[in-house]
Amino acid sequence: MLLSTVLPTIIEWLLRFVADVKARYMVNPWIYVGLMVACAPPFYFCLYRMLRAFVKRDPNRGFVLFGACVLIYFLPTLYIVIFGRNLPWWIWPVIGLLAAWGIYVLLRKILRARSLAHRGSAARR
Repeated sequence: MLLSTVLPTIIEWLLRFVADVKARYMVNPWIYVGLMVACAPPFYFCLYRMLRAFVKRDPNRGFVLFGACVLIYFLPTLYIVIFGRNLPWWIWPVIGLLAAWGIYVLLRKILRARSLAHRGSAARR
């Protein structure tokens, strides 16, 4: 019984929130969430291929895939940057921090994969 009264209230609140964000910032939250979900599989596939390229010592392919990973990672954020209007001032530092964190994590994964590959090739000798 509680669920039948709470769930419609939550859904109404969510729909009002989405309509308010659309009207205030000219950004559709459903499109943003759709981009986040749609970008996840290609991002992880690119990440897998990039790490594999670095392990196989193919830096040219690895850096091309690194660029693809960065582009896919930032695609939902680019949607907000391009189409958003009247965004609060604090959005820009948050976007900058997300960008810095994303690049840091990618670089850390690359360096870890390269060091593991280097240790593996040294052990084989």
